[in-house]
Amino acid sequence: MTDRLAALARSGPAPTPAQEFARLYKLTPEEAVRYLQGRDQVEPTYDWRDMWQEEHAEKFTISRLSRADLLKSLQDGITASVEGDLTRRDWTKSATRLLAKEGWWGEVTQIDPSTGEAVTTTFDKARLKLIFDTNTRVAYSAGQWERIQDAKLTHPYVRYITQGDELVRASHRPWNNVTLPAEDPFWNTHWPPNGWRCRCRVQSMTRREYDRLKADGAIVTERPPTKTREWTNGRTGEVLDVPIGIDPGWAYNPGQAGARRAELARLAANKIATAPAALGAEAWQDVGPAVAPALAEEYRAWLKELPDNPKAKGRTPIIGAIHPEDLRWLADKDLPQPSHAEIGVSSGPIVGPKARRHEAQGNALPDQVWENLPELIAEPLAVLYDNQNGTLLYILPDASARRGQLAMEFEFASKNKTNVVISGYRPLLKNLRERIAAGDLTMMRGDLGEE
Repeated sequence: MTDRLAALARSGPAPTPAQEFARLYKLTPEEAVRYLQGRDQVEPTYDWRDMWQEEHAEKFTISRLSRADLLKSLQDGITASVEGDLTRRDWTKSATRLLAKEGWWGEVTQIDPSTGEAVTTTFDKARLKLIFDTNTRVAYSAGQWERIQDAKLTHPYVRYITQGDELVRASHRPWNNVTLPAEDPFWNTHWPPNGWRCRCRVQSMTRREYDRLKADGAIVTERPPTKTREWTNGRTGEVLDVPIGIDPGWAYNPGQAGARRAELARLAANKIATAPAALGAEAWQDVGPAVAPALAEEYRAWLKELPDNPKAKGRTPIIGAIHPEDLRWLADKDLPQPSHAEIGVSSGPIVGPKARRHEAQGNALPDQVWENLPELIAEPLAVLYDNQNGTLLYILPDASARRGQLAMEFEFASKNKTNVVISGYRPLLKNLRERIAAGDLTMMRGDLGEE
């Protein structure tokens, strides 16, 4: 079907969206195609807030379309369109037939696995138009960023341009003709599109053009003040600062691959923290090695903030996830299981009463251990179940300690529904063995090693 539609598109006189874009922006679509091809993963989601900003640069999704094979077919069609093989009309016809054949046309009701609630959405031509336009515009935007970066030596400035008609959003009008260096941080968040159906664009500029237009007063050369507002992601509960004038979820530059990594790591962790435990645990086995370094860096930055920033104490950075084996062990024993798989760290065991208690007892952990906790907790020597408290006890390696090991108590039924490390100290292995013998602790996996 795709080949036949592609042949029809090539033979017809109507220009493809890629050709129209090339004429408008003087940009060939190769960079846009590379962006689309780089989104080599498809991921079903149940709400547009499930996949956040830069994560779209890595994955293709359509909210509440939970069939990965259908997502892949629609993604392939959009990529073919940007390559010049399909018009939007061709893609829409093909997508309509595909969804209708598979029972996904019209109103579709599914169970959201994160909430257990029934959600209904409508797949119709209006939605397909939004899907097509959103994905192609973001792809073109990412491609243009790549082209502008390649041309910075000759075209070092970037100009923001609105459509200049009555449909332009009032919040976007002040950005018209703002012209700044290509490396200005303004473009990290204000790179169009800056919202659903945003038609704004950018244009690169030579220094000579910049000087002439500046002298004529035709451009704005000062960065506009950026004010933010608090916005709560209803899916994750996370409170974010969103630039005023930009729709939530659009304050990013899709072409900045390097700047995406830390954000993608945080997004991956947040998705694991909201997914069912079994799914999140298995997902961490796949993505953990790739995202763990960025999460560890974010965690260590949080550690530095703790002494002087009261707000930092209210945050719970994620450093890993419970292992699937541990979930299966709990299930086999018919014991309570966590709702989600993430392992976070609260401030209490580091700077709170428990930290002071272990300090008084002489078994507190040094700063170096807390700094290296993401790496240590990823490879525990043993995992034990506390039969009295219903918590997990991770026994970790510590080459610098005479006793040779550390203990982290991990609570997965906390009041705030976040799995957190609630205590960290140097254990006496003799005491741990005595507690195992008494039935207070049960070995789940691994071994305690030597004293």
